[in-house]
Parts: sequence; C-alpha cells; structure tokens
Amino acid sequence: MAVLHGNIKKLAGLAALFLACLLVVGWGYTQVRAAADDRAEYRIVNDEYSQVLAPEDPEAGLDQTLQLKAGEPLYGVRLLFATYERVAQGQLTAQLLDGAGQPVATAACSLTELLDNTFYGLVFDQPYTAPEDGAYTLHMSVAPLTEEDRVGLHCSQRAVEGFALAQADGQALDATAALQYMTDYTGHWPSKGFLLIGLLCTLGIVGAAALLWWGKTPHLRAAFCLAGAALGIAFALATPPLGGPDEYVHFAGSYAAASRLMGQPDYDDEGGLWVRDCDEPYVTAETGPADAFVYHRVFSTLTEHGCARDLLHAVEVRSPGSMVQLLYLPQTLGVLLARLLGLGFTGLILAGRLCNLAAYLALTAFALGRTRRGRSILLAVGLLPGCLQQAASFSPDALVLGLAFAFAAHCLGMVWADGPVRPAEAVPLLVLAAALGPAKAVYVLLVGLVLLVPARRFAGLPRWAEPGLKLGAAAAALAGWGVYNLEYVRYILRDVNEIAVFGLAAAAILLLLAARPAWNWWKSRPARTRRALAAGAVLLLAAAAFAALKALHLGGDLTPEQLAEGMQPNGDSIYTWSVGYTLRHLPALAKLLVGTLCAKLPQLLQEMMGACPGEPIVYGAELSWAITIGLLFTTLLAACRPVGAPARLERGTRLVPALALLGVCGLLVLACLTWTPVNYTILFGLQGRYFLPVLPLALLLWGENRWLCLGRDLTRPLALAQAALCGLAALQTMALFAAR
Repeated sequence: MAVLHGNIKKLAGLAALFLACLLVVGWGYTQVRAAADDRAEYRIVNDEYSQVLAPEDPEAGLDQTLQLKAGEPLYGVRLLFATYERVAQGQLTAQLLDGAGQPVATAACSLTELLDNTFYGLVFDQPYTAPEDGAYTLHMSVAPLTEEDRVGLHCSQRAVEGFALAQADGQALDATAALQYMTDYTGHWPSKGFLLIGLLCTLGIVGAAALLWWGKTPHLRAAFCLAGAALGIAFALATPPLGGPDEYVHFAGSYAAASRLMGQPDYDDEGGLWVRDCDEPYVTAETGPADAFVYHRVFSTLTEHGCARDLLHAVEVRSPGSMVQLLYLPQTLGVLLARLLGLGFTGLILAGRLCNLAAYLALTAFALGRTRRGRSILLAVGLLPGCLQQAASFSPDALVLGLAFAFAAHCLGMVWADGPVRPAEAVPLLVLAAALGPAKAVYVLLVGLVLLVPARRFAGLPRWAEPGLKLGAAAAALAGWGVYNLEYVRYILRDVNEIAVFGLAAAAILLLLAARPAWNWWKSRPARTRRALAAGAVLLLAAAAFAALKALHLGGDLTPEQLAEGMQPNGDSIYTWSVGYTLRHLPALAKLLVGTLCAKLPQLLQEMMGACPGEPIVYGAELSWAITIGLLFTTLLAACRPVGAPARLERGTRLVPALALLGVCGLLVLACLTWTPVNYTILFGLQGRYFLPVLPLALLLWGENRWLCLGRDLTRPLALAQAALCGLAALQTMALFAAR
C-alpha cells in the first residue's frame, strides 16, 4: 500500500511538472507568435504613386505585369490601395499567372482589411519560384458587396518598362501600380518551431524527473543522457545556422574534411570551399544572421532532401587553419552522412550538430560512470546551457569539454577505487591523455591530474608501474600537444630564449613528478632538519627564478617610434603582448588584468553559464539575469557535500587539482594576451566558455569547504532544477532571436 501511495505521489508530481512546462511553453508561444509570425521583407519595384486607377469592371479587375528572375522566390506582393475614404466590403482576389496564362499562386483578402491610402501585403497561398527569367501577370479582381464598395490602386503617371498595368480586357493604362515584391515571409513557422523546441524541453525535463525519482535508485546517467539529448537538440534548432561561436569557421573545416572522405575536392586554388548547389546561398565567411526569417527557412526546409552530391560552387570562407582534425571528427561524420543522404542545408547543419552533441554526451556519460563522489558536479556542469550550446554546434570545444570531463573523472575514479590498477583503467587513461593533449593547447595541464592516483593503487605491481603509467600519460599528452602547438609557442616566444624556456618547462615537469616523493621524504625528517631543508628550498627557488630571468634574455623594448608606426587606422596596434614584452611590463599587465575583471566579470559569468547564446561578439544577446543567477546557484549547491559525507579529496591531494586549475587559467590569460594589441586596456578575446573544461575542478575544490554543507543529498532535485533552467535558456534563446 505504501508503495502504491508513493507511486501515485510521483505520478502526481510528474503531471504537475508536465503541466508547468506546458504553461511556460504556451506563454512563450504567444510571445513568439506576436513578435515573429507573419513578418515580411519587401523589395520596392515602383515607388511612384501620383494617381488612383480603378477597374472599369471590378469583377473583371486589373492586370499588372511582373518581371521575375529565375530562382527568385516570390511570397506575395504589396500594393497601395484606395478605398475612397470609407470601409469597403467584399472580397479581393489576386492570381499570379505565368506566360501561358495559367495560375501558379493565389492570394485573397476581405476588403474590410484594406485601409485607404495604405500599403497592404497580399500573401500567396504558396511561394512561387520562377524557373526562368520572364514576364508574369498579377490578375486582381474585386467582388464588392454593394455598388458603393469601390477599391482602386495608387499608380504612377507613366508605365515602368516591363511593368504595364492594364484593364482585364487588355486596355493599356500607361501606368504601373505602386508595387513591392514580398521576398521573404515568416508565416507561422517561427511559432511552430518554438512549439517543437518547447516539446523537446518538456520531454527532457519530465523524462529526467521520471528517471531520477522512479525506482529504488536514481538513474543518473540515463537521466543525463535523456535531458542532454532533448535539450541539446532544442539548442541545435534554436541556434541559427552558422550562428554559434566561430561556427562558420568550424563548418568550413568539417565540410572540407567530409569532401576529402568522399574523394571530392575541398578548396580551390584561391582557398574557396567547394560546396553543393543547395548549400551555396548559405555558406559565408561570417557569422550567420539571426532573426525570424532565419527560423522560417530552418523549419520550412528541415525535411528537405534530394540535393545532388556534386560540388559546383567555390565559396569564399575562413578555414580553421591547423586545428586538430580529431576535434572535427563528429561534425565531419554528420556532414558526410547528410551529403550521402542528399539532405538540404538545414538538414546538413542539424546532422553535424547532432553528431557533435552525441560525442559530447557519450564522453560525459562515461565521466559520470567513472566518478562516485562527484556525480552531482558533473550533472550540474554537463547540463549547463553553455556546455550544451557548444555541444549542439560545430564547435570543436564540444569534444574538448567531453575529453576534459572524461579524463578528470577517470583520474578521480582511480583515486576513489580500491585494489591495484587494472588494465581496464590504465588503457582508457592513456587513450584519454593522448586525445586531450592535442585538443587545445591551454588544457594540456589537466594531464597533471594523473598524479592524484595514489601509490596504494600500485601495491603488488612492478616498481616501474607507477612512474611508467604517469609518465606515459604525460608523454602521450605532451607529444600530441607539441606536434600541433609548437609553432604557436615559438611565435609567442619570439623575443625570448627558446632553449631556456623549454629547459625550464622540462625542469618544472620533473619537479612536479618528484614533488610527492620529496614531500614524503621531507615529512619523515626531524623537525630541525625540515626547517633547514625548507629554508634551503626557498633560497634555491629564488636563485633559480633569478637565473631563469637572466637566461630568458629579455632583449630591448619597443621604441615610441615603433609604437607610433604600428598603429592601424582602426586604432589597434600591430604589436601584441609577447612573453618578453609581458615580462618587461609586469605593472602594465597587472593593470590590464584588473581592468579586464572590472569591465568583463559579469559578462564572463554569463558566457560561462550559457546566458549569451550564439556568437556573443556578433549578436550581443543576453538571457535573463534570473536564469544566470539560478544556474550559478544550482551549480554551486551541487558542489557542496552533504553533512557527514566523506571528503572527495584528501587534504594532501588538493594541491594537484588546484595547480592544474590555476595553470589552465593562466594559460588562457596568456593565450588571450598574445592576441591583445599592446595599446588595449582589457584582454582581447577572453570568453567565459573557455573556463568550462576546468569548471568541475573549481567546483570540486569549492565543495571541500567546511562552512557550507547540505542537510541532505540534493543530487536529484538540483539536477532537475539545472535541466529546467537549461530548458528555459533554450526557449528564451529562440524567443530573443525570433524577435529580431
């Protein structure tokens, strides 16, 4: 009986949650319908209207000649009507006739909708695209209710060449109606698309709630996969094509890679990307547009297929350069599949995004399976809109996020496990390290988490097992890192001694590897000896730092003449911060960093939470601060341990993730610094999404505080709250863009 009562309560809760989701979706639907539906774009054909002409026989009407170009869609026309200072009653019908006089499109309206001396748009029942250039006829007829219900057209005094107006019997009027072509029309597609996104969000939220609460134990991984898939697809549909961060660059790289796999050419001699005929109008070298008309094209062509595989057009694009091809593998497979199936551009974009999303979800689900004590953190971070927006785009950061989460969770899982290290643990560790190393240069320091694996896990194994595994993971990561990033490192070290820098880096790695044995040896010494050794170590480090600065050979500084000559017309200097310039201007660096924090901290927080959808530099869209604060609140709470729960990290091991976190953040700042002109007052290019791969580490350290603990385990309600907030973010993302 108690079980039945509990199930009824759960069903009632799910029903209430489902109803709440539908209410939110319904409210958003009314907003999108009012803001985005029935919007049109017009192109003026004739803007001269100095006389009013009416048909001699209203039912016979008037014929206006139109000139259409091949491939140009016509959604309707806009005409300036005259109702002679009264409200007319009856019916107006407009038919588009081809050269043979056959109707190809029709529009109709009630005469009461026409206002005197006001343009009115006549929308065809279906858009018409001319197969070839030629003349068409717009036949307009009126069925008035009474003889007093008259309707006329404002026209020019002279006929525009090729656009003659005539009575239905063929009598020329030597005039042209005040005419505009309706070149685009949203119809009800934006609101229909919003309903689809709303249903996906509802499925993700309610389905996750059912998996979290149904049964004796919560199905955390299944709930994450369901919510992540549904909400990720919602973001894939809500984000305009080529509208993600630098998505047009990543799209070009994926498209070119798919062409190579198909044995087709990728770029022409001038760097133009070879594309299909159906893709050519949409592929650009800049971020795609975001407005209601984009959603009309997306949802009206979602199932379009039958596109030829031949590459006929070379389009100017910005290629991703030497980006690691591994990071483009999921998107490339999606593009390849879409092209083999003949899907249109929208289907191709969606296929690439969904394959990228699938890779992210698979890696994060693996991470959830490898961690026992940090699942609440991974659930909260994995369901952040900032993560799902990148995963549901062509961004290579999706794979970077998944690899970072998987590697960190695998290392922590090895820390919390018992018994000797098994091959089933060692092999994934080496594979993930090898994949993480070349992913993105700044995240290579995450490989240092391998030092967390305790010595007790190697008990009973050969003596070389521990150093071999840890050095092997570091070597696997650093090998790929060096191959793909060495040239860039040499660029930023252009004014310092490279040999000294690489020597210092090698020494730092060796010191890091020797830190734990040295610490254990130091603790075993008497107190007096420990103090003497500590003092000697401090003096040694100070001397090493001084020697390193001398060895770096800082060189000369830029002269005022060089700085003046290096100014571009837009006010930016051609000189950027290098390592040498940074070391010579440490006070200026401190001022730059403080200025960046003061100017960009709120925006960085929004970008990290995912409250700046799409390309923030181009769109400048911001979600409600209530969503940002809610996401931040649930994420921080998810990191807190319940009262009495064991520590996730022992006190002596917290230094490793702290150093990895600080090191990655430092490299991020350094990378942005190398893009920043020396005359800037804030860092250029720093975005909050860059910190997402190390956010779980920051939360893991934050959760070890003693002054904020949870009264009980809130993993399930916090995961549901995070999914709900993510759904709200997806809905508001489309609502914001659709209202443009």
